[in-house]
Amino acid sequence: MISEHRSFFTLCPLQHVWDVFVQRKGLGDSCGILGPYRLCITDKTLSLIRIGSEVTSSQEARVDKVEFSMAAIRRCGHSQRYFYLEVGRSSKTGAGEIWMEVQDSIIAQNMYTTIMKSSKTKEDNLGPMLRIRSSSANAASKPTSMLFRRQTHTGQKPINCSPSSDNFVPHV
Repeated sequence: MISEHRSFFTLCPLQHVWDVFVQRKGLGDSCGILGPYRLCITDKTLSLIRIGSEVTSSQEARVDKVEFSMAAIRRCGHSQRYFYLEVGRSSKTGAGEIWMEVQDSIIAQNMYTTIMKSSKTKEDNLGPMLRIRSSSANAASKPTSMLFRRQTHTGQKPINCSPSSDNFVPHV
């Protein structure tokens, strides 16, 4: 296992490495990514590499290594000593969140800042790396017949913008 990881480190120059403890929650639980790992960031990937035993204390198998493309990361965040990562369905694990405990809140904040800066650098060169939540349900994506003015206490009727409406006045 060590020689495997050495070849990984030789081929992929690491920019940042943190020791984390992956929580029994979300993808950590469903994909066997539990317990102590090293979170490693290169310019294109984020990897979790197992530290220690192949099984948990309750004899559950632990994944050796999981790698995520930076483009598969939807969002990330931190709260106190916890850092979380949400990946999309294009990742090897499928969509979900991975929650990690770190030594203190400063490390969690540092992880967040580093990943956001890394995604910002890529965004400047290649377009957005961290996916912004879909805005497919905004007003611009709806047919004009669906646009209504908000009802108020004065009893105003909704505006129907469809051409078949009696209120429709074409712009000339």
